[in-house]
Amino acid sequence: IDQPSCLIDTNCKDDLSQVEVIFVGENPDKDEISSQIPVSGKSGNIFRSLFSSLGLSKLNYLITNTVLCYSDDKIKNDVIDNCKNNIFNIVDACKPKLIVLMGTTPMKAFNIAEDGITKLRGQFYDWNGYKVLLTVNPSFVARNIAKNEPDFTSDLMKVLTFFDLKMPTEEHSEIPETKSESIIVDGIFRYKIPEKYYTDEYKLIDIQYLSSKSKVVYIFRDKNGNKDYHYESDDYVYYTSRSFSRLT
Repeated sequence: IDQPSCLIDTNCKDDLSQVEVIFVGENPDKDEISSQIPVSGKSGNIFRSLFSSLGLSKLNYLITNTVLCYSDDKIKNDVIDNCKNNIFNIVDACKPKLIVLMGTTPMKAFNIAEDGITKLRGQFYDWNGYKVLLTVNPSFVARNIAKNEPDFTSDLMKVLTFFDLKMPTEEHSEIPETKSESIIVDGIFRYKIPEKYYTDEYKLIDIQYLSSKSKVVYIFRDKNGNKDYHYESDDYVYYTSRSFSRLT
C-alpha cells in the first residue's frame, strides 16, 4: 500500500558526498509528512532546538528516518527489514564521518541491538566501516523532558567532541540582561527575574553557571517548545545564619 513519505533534510543538496554527519530518526509523523521536514513536529522540535543551540547545524548534515513512509502504528520488525535498505543507500551516497541513530528502530535496522537503548545510548559503535553514535528518539525525550533531555543533550554534545567543535557559548551573548528587582529581607538578599517567566507561558528546565562569563543562566522552554535564556551576574549571594553560598 502506498503511503505518504518524508525523505531528507540537508544543507548539502547539491552534493551529498559533502555530508559529514547523518542523523537518523524512526519514522515520520503527520507533522513531518505535512511539512516534508524529517524529525520535526512536536517531539522532533526537541531535537531541532538542540541541533541549533549546540551549533550542529554548522556541520554538513543530513537528517532522515529509518522508515521513510508514514505509519500510525508501532513499527514492526518486518517493516524495518523492508525499509532499512533505503537508509543504507542514503548512507552509501553520503559516506559520512558519523551516523547518529536516534531510537530503537534505527538501532535495530543497523543491527546494534534489539532492545535496551536506554543502557546503550551515548556509546559509539562500528558499522560497515562507519562510526555510529546511539541515542534515544526525541519522542522518548518528550515523555519526560526534565528527566530525559539532559542525557539526550549529553549524547548530542558528543557529536561536537567527535568533530572537535566547541559549543557556541557566544550564541546568546547579545541578549541584553534585564535588571532584576532585588530586596533584602531578614538579612537575605533576594532578586526577581523578569515577570514573564512567572507565567504559564514558560517552564524552567535548567540553571547553569557559566564560569567563563561569571554569569548564571536560567533556561526556560516556552509553550511552543522553544528555549529562552535569561542571564544574571554571579555577584548575587544569599546568606543564612550559619553560612552563605554563591547562587548557582
